[in-house]
Amino acid sequence: MKEVNEVLKKVWLDEDFIRLEDSSDEMIKYAMKLRLSNFSLGMVTDWRDFKEENESLSDFRDRFSIWVTAFNDINEIPNWKAQLVQSVLFTEKWVSDIQSNQEQWIINHTAYPALYLLKKQNRIIELNEKYNYLLKGSFYKNELIFFYKYLTES
Repeated sequence: MKEVNEVLKKVWLDEDFIRLEDSSDEMIKYAMKLRLSNFSLGMVTDWRDFKEENESLSDFRDRFSIWVTAFNDINEIPNWKAQLVQSVLFTEKWVSDIQSNQEQWIINHTAYPALYLLKKQNRIIELNEKYNYLLKGSFYKNELIFFYKYLTES
């Protein structure tokens, strides 16, 4: 992530990079610090990755809701003990998937780290495909465009 953040820093220092209007220098520095201090590639937060192929999201939530439900008492969650055990099993699978092919996991599950890795490996066609895919769904299109610009200019 250090190398990814170095590219991202160029984006945030670029005068042409569009920031929120009326942002003070102090606010921009704070936002930049937050964006450049992220060294995480991923975490187990989207449990939908463990949904069975033909299982509806609703059925999955019924079967595994402990992490997406607000409750006052754990006993409000049906089969909460089984769901906690399932959480451990899901986490083990997640870690195993990452360890089996770390680079491919990064490419499949991240944005900027994936672009950086594809560029580093000189996989230019896949780099462009990933970039175009990300552009379609990105909330940070401007940042992504500038990131790609700085990543590919060297």
